[in-house]
Amino acid sequence: MSMLVSGRRLLVISKHLLNSRDAQAQQSRAVVDGLIRAGAHLEVICAAFDGDEEPVPDGWYAIAARNLPVGTGLADKVARKVRRNANATRWLSMWSRSAARKLKELISTGSYDCIVSLGLPMESHIPVLVARPRLPWLAYFSDPWPESLLPPPMSDFALPGLTWLQRRTVREVLLQATALGFSCREQQQFMARFYPELTRREWHELPHVAPVRAKQVRNASGKFRIVHSGSIGRERVCDPLCEALAEFAKTSAVEIHFAGALHPRMATSLQEHDLSSHIVMHGWLSKRAASQLCCEADVLLLLEASMPDYPFLPSKLADYAATGRPILALTGAQSPAARLIAEYGAGVACRHDRDAILDGLRLLHQNRALTEHDLYREFAEDEVVRKYGRAIFAAISSYQA
Repeated sequence: MSMLVSGRRLLVISKHLLNSRDAQAQQSRAVVDGLIRAGAHLEVICAAFDGDEEPVPDGWYAIAARNLPVGTGLADKVARKVRRNANATRWLSMWSRSAARKLKELISTGSYDCIVSLGLPMESHIPVLVARPRLPWLAYFSDPWPESLLPPPMSDFALPGLTWLQRRTVREVLLQATALGFSCREQQQFMARFYPELTRREWHELPHVAPVRAKQVRNASGKFRIVHSGSIGRERVCDPLCEALAEFAKTSAVEIHFAGALHPRMATSLQEHDLSSHIVMHGWLSKRAASQLCCEADVLLLLEASMPDYPFLPSKLADYAATGRPILALTGAQSPAARLIAEYGAGVACRHDRDAILDGLRLLHQNRALTEHDLYREFAEDEVVRKYGRAIFAAISSYQA
């Protein structure tokens, strides 16, 4: 573990840290746990929502926050969009103001080496802007923001006034933080198109943290087992995938496992392509149960939306890396996922095209005894914590300069 982390007193801010079902919250929690295991002394500011199942550990301060609307009707969707975007501005986020007061209180009574804000959500950064503490500050962005900048279909419509306020908030973070972190180089390059300040700032590549490396369990069913872990929302509905799976199933004994919710359009497409007899639905699984299912796969399916740009490092790639199983990624040729899969020989990356997907399936089926790849090295906890250690050291050095 990193000597640059051991003994540091860190004040971490991450709003959704207690939400065990949120992928970004799980990644932030993995970073926090890794820093603690590396010897850092942490205190944490996070949010408390109605229905949270996670206990609040000692030294964590859970500030009450309002739940977003969860309905599926148009009114609920609009309200959720407006609230989420309003909360991501320094002027309209009530939780951020409460968190800023707690931040000031902790700083007045304690001594910290560095503040580390882990976003998204964007609100994790805003308390530092509001409180303006005289401390080194590492601000980490897991994804580009605001969402109106994201490539379609990830950005369906924009709220111009709120977009302007959000971009101003992001710009303040980029200018005031003493060190910046991004999940991958493609994300930093994408954000630099909208924030020219980034071209003049040093930054640190801080990938996601993989779970503990899993023990290999071979599939004993006799069928070629494909597993997709995680929900498939409207942006990731992919008819060419269903077409390719249907054609593949004509000549191969296959079973396709889905752990997580499927968008109704995706479920309908699978049925229309006569795949129902090949599909096993698991619903939502705990992180441990999902990992066990993935370990028994012959191929793990990574499904990204079809986009003109790929500025995201899928957290699912880190989860899959822990299993050592081959990955079939539906993604762009210049995406972070495609780059890493090629670099580590971790499977096949292909575009959202029936024939390309079918070729990938057949290649992986022919090589189902594929030796274990080492993509895990990219996301191993000790390696990622070392990178955080260097970023924290840079934040402290920049502040002292």
